[in-house]
Amino acid sequence: MAFDSFEDEACVNFIEIENVEESDSFETSEVDVRILQTESEYSDFPECGENNLDYTDFWACYDSQEEPELSDWDEESDYLSCCDEGDWEFVDATETLEIPSFKEKLASWATACNVPQTHVDKLLRILISVAPDTNFRDLPSTCKTLLDTPISTPVVEMPPGKYYHFGLEKGIKNMLRKLKILNWFGLVIQIIVNVDGLPIAKSSGSQLWPILGKIKNLAQSKPFIIGLYHGNSKPSDSNAYLSAFVEELLLLIANGVEWAGEWHGRVVFHETDVPKRTDHSFRSKAQPEHHTGVSILETLPINMIECFSLDYMHLVCLGIVRKLLWTWIRGALFVGTRRIRLGWRSITQISARLVALASNVACDFARKPRSLSELARWKATELRQFLLYTGPIVLKGVIDDDLYNHFMLLHIAIKILVDNELCREFSSYARDLILLFVKQCEEYYGIEFMSYNVHNLIHLTDDVERNGPLDSFSLFDFEKYVTRNKKVSYASTKGHLNKSSGD
Repeated sequence: MAFDSFEDEACVNFIEIENVEESDSFETSEVDVRILQTESEYSDFPECGENNLDYTDFWACYDSQEEPELSDWDEESDYLSCCDEGDWEFVDATETLEIPSFKEKLASWATACNVPQTHVDKLLRILISVAPDTNFRDLPSTCKTLLDTPISTPVVEMPPGKYYHFGLEKGIKNMLRKLKILNWFGLVIQIIVNVDGLPIAKSSGSQLWPILGKIKNLAQSKPFIIGLYHGNSKPSDSNAYLSAFVEELLLLIANGVEWAGEWHGRVVFHETDVPKRTDHSFRSKAQPEHHTGVSILETLPINMIECFSLDYMHLVCLGIVRKLLWTWIRGALFVGTRRIRLGWRSITQISARLVALASNVACDFARKPRSLSELARWKATELRQFLLYTGPIVLKGVIDDDLYNHFMLLHIAIKILVDNELCREFSSYARDLILLFVKQCEEYYGIEFMSYNVHNLIHLTDDVERNGPLDSFSLFDFEKYVTRNKKVSYASTKGHLNKSSGD
């Protein structure tokens, strides 16, 4: 059958394909797909694998005919600039909380500037050879390994060429995630679909026929790829070419697109007012994606939600407090227009204040304050001491006033929740402080900061109201017991070995 063309708009429940006139391209069509709110707390966006190839990897298979210009990382803002700004989107590394490694920067540069693989291979060999004792020794020797290119791609034979379907739903989610669209629940998104041919060689008939989509009612949306055909001529059967797209589209029109979160290199939880799980919803597996089987604990006559409390040693001390400290020390330089990362002098000033306090800390504390240069080795008790006692003193006048007041929200809330009397009288006030702290985390530190630990803070007051102050059900006592028995076991083993060697 000749290659047909789309000439009519697609309605909400169907696509009309009319006019079987021969044409070299499809006219643009529009499709409506509804966004649904789901019970799941996040959507999974797995890495590229055998059955999930990102289209950027597919395009990277074709070498560029033009020589790209090398570019540098801007030392102040960590922007990666490229020779042609119109060819790709800038990536602002200041919006992330983790500084990318040299390997990640090199991979981003190679992909963004469309550097031929042979050129990247040569550059990798040079870097490895000239500096074998530096971090360059961890670099792979080939471009394919650097870019994590899949070994195989599950393409479909489609005479006279081959076809790969990237997915309409995946393209929609990628665009919503990239544009940080959070609240489109229950709304309808309009998809513009376009098909056109693209010759990729002058000496042969080699050509690409991509199926492209774009979200019409989203102003900042850009085209994304849905499917891609490659062959020496156009697909001989347009129905076969469109079958995967049409099948997926019908499912999306009927069921909608599940969108309940964003992926920013990690799962984030930015919602603070959502229905809580219950014992009934857990046992009935209302969210099957969060279950891997049946727990033996379900045979006990207990509440499967309320009887499993959050531990503030891991959640608050080792989680939130340490996360804040690392963010101030080596996180993003700016989030929006606000500077977050502290300069060397500020870090030194905080460290000096901590060390100066050490001589005045009572013996009631298990450890003395240490410098921020040893933060990687800080124990949970040191992080608790920083949050409840030393932090408000050493941070005052050093970090941004808004960030300091934000830290104080958590300080006061936890102060209330660890006290046996205050937690009973002011638990609702502590709840409000924590809720404000969580909401401002996204404003001050960006969406990437909104991890599972940050989200769980909003449930901490519930556990206190059921079980008493935080220290009454924290793991500090258990950790102390395990450590003590570990020392006893080690001493006993050492003595046994010494006795054996003496015999």
